Amino acid sequence: AAPAAAVAAGEPAPLGVPMTKNEAAVDAIPVEPVEEEVTAAHTVDLIGRVMNLQSGVLVVESSDHQQALDERSVLVLEDRTVVGRIFDVFGPVEKPFYTIRLGEGAPDASRLAAGTAVFAVRELSSFILRQALNTRGTDASNDCDEEVPEGEQEFSDDEKEQAAKTRKKHAKRAAASAGMEDGGRGTRNRRGGGG
Repeated sequence: AAPAAAVAAGEPAPLGVPMTKNEAAVDAIPVEPVEEEVTAAHTVDLIGRVMNLQSGVLVVESSDHQQALDERSVLVLEDRTVVGRIFDVFGPVEKPFYTIRLGEGAPDASRLAAGTAVFAVRELSSFILRQALNTRGTDASNDCDEEVPEGEQEFSDDEKEQAAKTRKKHAKRAAASAGMEDGGRGTRNRRGGGG
């Protein structure tokens, strides 16, 4: 497929994948080769199975209970034949899917049939950190439908209300703790009358 052409204002958009003017067509991005040779000295772990291969893009469905691999991790077949690097990760965090763009030297399509076991090379892989997955996102977009810088993001009124309630709760707890430190005359002693 040819890269998408920029569309001038007022012209009808060509059929195909919608893109902003600053996006590059996937076909225009070179496939990153795996320079390292994977040998018996490398540790490999089963990470999933081939789900689909179409137009030079392999989709691997991960196995259950695996930590999610990050982009650029190297995947191989059982005999350590290099498949390629993970290009993208998508789907549920607990069981992600990986796409690998096949380049020069990739195994023949006949070796990548649905259900074929795929392995990660531990020494040539990195993992998505769970903390990074819990970062807050927004649906906001900036010029050309690109992400808004973190300092400019605005959240909904519900989120602001929840943050205000949390601040108020912490302030009450701090005040109650301060009262207990002043001779044990916290809120309980004022109500109960003993002491």
